[in-house]
Amino acid sequence: MELDHKDSADALFDSTYMRWFHLNGKPSLVKIVKVEKCVEMTLPGGIPAKKPVVTVEQVKGDITDMKPLVLNKTNARAIAAIASNKPSQWQGAEIVLTPTTTKMWNKDLKRMDTVGCIRIRAKKDAK
Repeated sequence: MELDHKDSADALFDSTYMRWFHLNGKPSLVKIVKVEKCVEMTLPGGIPAKKPVVTVEQVKGDITDMKPLVLNKTNARAIAAIASNKPSQWQGAEIVLTPTTTKMWNKDLKRMDTVGCIRIRAKKDAK
């Protein structure tokens, strides 16, 4: 299933952080300019959490609204494999942000749903 970045209910709501629809359906090459370890935020359902966040600047692409990117473990491991296992060495690394989908448990509907997400890959894979 492919999600429509131009007509998504998710895009109706203001977002402090970058979301998949900000990429306009295309990969974007970005450079990491800042890494923050434990940014306090509220997850869906009002759950407080501390998550790592990277601030990026666009090198090549069509990102409509540059915002910091909250990292999940999958994306943090991808950056570690590309740049370094030490987040202190990530600044200046160029990575490709790619909009895609993943399966996620919807606790309200009690089923797996396909949702939009951002994945990270190496610059050499950019096309």
